[in-house]
Amino acid sequence: MKNPNAKSSRQVQLSKFLAKILRHPPELIGLELDDQGWAAMDEMLVKAAKPDLTHQMLEKIVADDEKGRCQ
Repeated sequence: MKNPNAKSSRQVQLSKFLAKILRHPPELIGLELDDQGWAAMDEMLVKAAKPDLTHQMLEKIVADDEKGRCQ
């Protein structure tokens, strides 16, 4: 029986993509961070250009983020 709380491999891939873009070169996707290092969620979702990276998926990634990188 599949664990309903288990992360999908796609969720893990998207989480790693977000960590890379937000922590290293957000300019690569044309994303600008504010003075405190925050990005507008809607802008990030558009510029990430990942059709399956939705508000719902982003909320799940943040909720399941055990390392606190997306807090």
